[in-house]
Amino acid sequence: MQKENEDKLALSGSWKLNAKNQVVVKCVSDSNGKGIPGKKSWRARFEGLWSVAEEKWLQKRVTPVFCRNYRASDQPK
Repeated sequence: MQKENEDKLALSGSWKLNAKNQVVVKCVSDSNGKGIPGKKSWRARFEGLWSVAEEKWLQKRVTPVFCRNYRASDQPK
């Protein structure tokens, strides 16, 4: 059960349907959605290709960006 005051994940990116009826997903997720400096946080990039017809991932890749105490310079510009 999630507490009301817990930070939620921040997610930004795009999800687009291509000509083959596949969803192209490119996004970045961050565990420190409020950007609180000094809080232990992670950020990762996800890229994938979802087949609607087959109901499965055809391609998927997660790339870590960082896992450390959040810095003010980590804020998106």
